[in-house]
Amino acid sequence: MLRPGQLLFEEGAPCHGLFILADGAIEVRQISLRGREQVFHSEGPGATLGEAPLFDRGGYIASAGAIAPATSERPAGAGAFPVGTSSG
Repeated sequence: MLRPGQLLFEEGAPCHGLFILADGAIEVRQISLRGREQVFHSEGPGATLGEAPLFDRGGYIASAGAIAPATSERPAGAGAFPVGTSSG
């Protein structure tokens, strides 16, 4: 369980997979080069977070933090295989 103010993931950190918000609320934000915080959007239950880095194999492009008590889940195998490969 994330408490308000606690981060689910941080901008620039290596991707550890996809997250699904089970309950609560998460705010996705980024800090500009000038140090100003920009809030992109807020998400509620059922939202998926952190999917962009799964495709480009980069780090998280923004930070995601709880704005209310929140619980997230990671689907089994999320991020466990390279995107764009086939199994046979």
